[in-house]
Amino acid sequence: MLEDLGHVVTEANSGAAALALLEAGNVFDLMITDYSMPGMNGAELGQAARNLVPDLPILVASGYAELPPPVQV
Repeated sequence: MLEDLGHVVTEANSGAAALALLEAGNVFDLMITDYSMPGMNGAELGQAARNLVPDLPILVASGYAELPPPVQV
């Protein structure tokens, strides 16, 4: 969707890969990450990224929600 809106998107398949992109000097306008990831969660990634690039805006989101089972009537 972001690409359809004209943005350039760079994907990383792990928190470590995302940090490697930042450590390599890549410049981003925004980091979007899922909260629930193996190895390091999105909040941990955000903190580590902030240590590398203090002014990087970071959006941490998650599509996972533990919901109660539906009520049957």
